[in-house]
Amino acid sequence: MDEINQYPNKQGLYDPSNEKGSCGVGFIADVNGDKSYEIIKNGLQILKNMAHRGATGADPETGDGAGLMIQIPHEYYKEALSSQDITLPDVGQYSAAMIFLPLEPNTRYYCEGVCERIIKEEGCTVIAWRDVEVNDKACGLSARGTRPVVQQLFIKDNLLDEDKFKRQLYVIRKRIENEMIQSSNPLLDTFFICSMSTRTIVYKGQLLAHQIEKFYPELTNPKLQSAIAVVHQRYSTNTFPSWKLAHPYRYVSHNGEINTIKGNVKWMTAREGEMKSKNFGDKLDSIFPITNINSSDSFNFDCAMEFMMLNGYSTSHALKALMPEAWRYDGTMDESLRSFYEYHEGLIEPWDGPATIAYSDGLEVGVALDRNGLRPARYVITKDNQVIVASEEGVLKIDEENIKEKGKLGPGKMFIVDTQNKEILYDKDIVEKLTENTDYANWITKNKVDLADVKDIQKEYFDKNKIMKYQKIFGYTEEELKRVIAPMASEGKEAVTSMGNDVPLALLSDEPQLMFNYFRQMFAQVTNPPIDPIREKKMMSLNQYIGRSGDILKHFEEVDNKPYIELEQPILYRNKMERIKNVKIDSLRSITIPILFEVDTKDALKNALEVLFNRVEESVKLGYRMIILSDKTVDRYNAPIPSILAVSAVHNYLINKKQRSKVDIIIETGEARDSFHMSLLIGYGATAVYPYLALESIKSLVKNELYIDTNDAEIACMNYVRSLGYGLRKITSKMGISTLR
Repeated sequence: MDEINQYPNKQGLYDPSNEKGSCGVGFIADVNGDKSYEIIKNGLQILKNMAHRGATGADPETGDGAGLMIQIPHEYYKEALSSQDITLPDVGQYSAAMIFLPLEPNTRYYCEGVCERIIKEEGCTVIAWRDVEVNDKACGLSARGTRPVVQQLFIKDNLLDEDKFKRQLYVIRKRIENEMIQSSNPLLDTFFICSMSTRTIVYKGQLLAHQIEKFYPELTNPKLQSAIAVVHQRYSTNTFPSWKLAHPYRYVSHNGEINTIKGNVKWMTAREGEMKSKNFGDKLDSIFPITNINSSDSFNFDCAMEFMMLNGYSTSHALKALMPEAWRYDGTMDESLRSFYEYHEGLIEPWDGPATIAYSDGLEVGVALDRNGLRPARYVITKDNQVIVASEEGVLKIDEENIKEKGKLGPGKMFIVDTQNKEILYDKDIVEKLTENTDYANWITKNKVDLADVKDIQKEYFDKNKIMKYQKIFGYTEEELKRVIAPMASEGKEAVTSMGNDVPLALLSDEPQLMFNYFRQMFAQVTNPPIDPIREKKMMSLNQYIGRSGDILKHFEEVDNKPYIELEQPILYRNKMERIKNVKIDSLRSITIPILFEVDTKDALKNALEVLFNRVEESVKLGYRMIILSDKTVDRYNAPIPSILAVSAVHNYLINKKQRSKVDIIIETGEARDSFHMSLLIGYGATAVYPYLALESIKSLVKNELYIDTNDAEIACMNYVRSLGYGLRKITSKMGISTLR
């Protein structure tokens, strides 16, 4: 079931973990919740009219994927099952699951057995299995070769409480998925639960838009009725399509790419060690992992959103936390909303990248845009209370006289149709509900620590000889000081050089190389247009938090005293570093751990890393909040562990131990000096970087009147840090990322 198995193995320059997609998405809904076949029919028409948003491979009849999510057509299923003398309970008291099963009979029976056993163990009852009629001649040859058996599984709620039943279904599904992943049978890769819900059902596959109703003939039956239809046409840019990766997922359909996905998934994994859930109690461990690093970005976003919703977040609250708008430099934003975003920014990192997210829980259906608005979402509201939202206009032919309102979403905005309360919620209505009766501003005022109030005690002393000795140890060159560091300190921006990089690969060099030199920048695959770090500076953020990450399941009213430090950018001056070390708050205690190894000892580096892991883990147990990794005490007997190796090793060790969210890692290093070095350290786990040797080198150059056009060392250091900030924005913008968090 591990989703990476549907792709070719990693080979040459191909890596399946870099898969991304870009698609067409939309929905149609009746505001009053009046169910009809017309909604389904129009949903299918929207899908067909977005055919240009999809793609095919060498087989022109095999699509990248198309799908439709509708409300459970209760009357239709009730009639279909009555022929088997089976009576369905009332809506909300049962679940209809759509499941892909292996074609091989013995494996299929095994999957069915696992499902039935786990359902029984979780206190529910299997009502029936139903074969879904499919026409495999409707799909292309390639899709036909990997086609699963499609069945529906009806499950009865023995609790007669729909909210509790939803959580039971989640546990059931996660347990089934985990058991399939742990199996070594490759035939189980076909198995996938498309949906398991009390309100929605998903019809999807590796199909073209026009094929879906032919493949699923019952979609043309007028007895199928729904008030909501969410549709998706997949364009899997640079990816290998599959049946299970077609959208919609359990809640979400996604157009775009989440460029921060690897970090998002790892942070969700790291949080698992600190989570405590009122809703799941001792069942929480059975639903881990929440996300899967081997799955697609959209799939993992759906998993994260579902997890938050089942733990008390509303759909809008979960989406606003996961995909916040660009609030930091918006002077017109209401203070209550600014405080809402600031509170959640410290709690969970943004899932950032160009995205239109359409979702439905079966009662409401909505759409949200990323902070840059790089994926369009347009809506039409008709006079007969229907709402159409899609990636573009013209997806459905509507009489102009029947149009009540039309428009498009702005960056970071949401739009919801609530069929239960029969209302349309615009973004201002949504944020009003999210911020009313909750004083985030007061909480921030009470808990944010101002470093200006902390004493700067220690005075660092570096004379000329010490600086030169350290520069030799960390591989500084005269050319670097003159052509890289000096221009940054003089002008506050990186030096202008010729295009291209003709430096030989570090791997092929006979000379000693910094470990940083073995890395290359990543670029977003389908971010279009790219982010401009100069003109779109206000959309970007370099802010970092110390002391904020933790249990996302602990709701606002349960969080009282949680002191934290906010950094406007992650590059530290000496005085800020010393103030951080001297914060006298128990929950923000810091410990400095050297990252050194003995130069004349066999396996010294390996052994030093083991010692480092043990010291860090012990520090976490003792309650230290800030782990400062420092190579400042380097001497003739002890060499520095490469800073990126130390940071990434500690970061991943703590993730594997599920302790990472309990601490922040600060790196105090003489090795890092340019923006690429800083971005690598932050990308591999550092919250902040103190490049002490680069700053001391700048002071020395100013003192000796070399290369730098100012005689004020403090101004030169400020210029240098400012240029690093610009460099970080430039690098993240190439990756399609707006926020360092």
